[in-house]
Amino acid sequence: MKLIIGLGNPENEYSGTRHNIGKDFLNYLREDWQMPAWEFNKNLNADISKNKELGFVFIKPNTYMNECGAVVSKALKYFEAEISDLVVIYDELDLIAGEYKFGFQKHSKIHNGVNSIIDVLETDALWYLRVGVREEGIPFSVQQAGRDPSKYVLAKIPHEDLKKIENSLKEFAAKDFQPFLSKKN
Repeated sequence: MKLIIGLGNPENEYSGTRHNIGKDFLNYLREDWQMPAWEFNKNLNADISKNKELGFVFIKPNTYMNECGAVVSKALKYFEAEISDLVVIYDELDLIAGEYKFGFQKHSKIHNGVNSIIDVLETDALWYLRVGVREEGIPFSVQQAGRDPSKYVLAKIPHEDLKKIENSLKEFAAKDFQPFLSKKN
């Protein structure tokens, strides 16, 4: 069973922010792929949508970023999955809106959600989908542009950036992600 973890914060006020791109992407995929409705799993403290036929489950932790590692650890046990079956989807300030990187063991070193998962699992050997959320007008770094990264990621994504992100993720979902999830181990 593959576990697809969409990172974000729990309250609705964070929907549409840069930091919630993982959860928002899973919302899109669940609807687009006509998966079952979200169900709250109290054992995991997460919303889940499961595709039994293809053998994967979408998981949205109902915790803040820096606490999501516990949910991921519980989900591995609950679904009897291997760490190599995890895919973590999250916002990446090192990438411009519309860019993404999907790879194994290649992740942000400063993302609190990712660090929480790595700390609890005691490994970084899993799949990551890093979704760019930095505005194109900020060439190198949010900090170098004089912006506070913690406030920047909690701001709503501007409409033009959101369109770029949505288009690139739709392409990724159809071209790369669905075939990846359909592969049997």
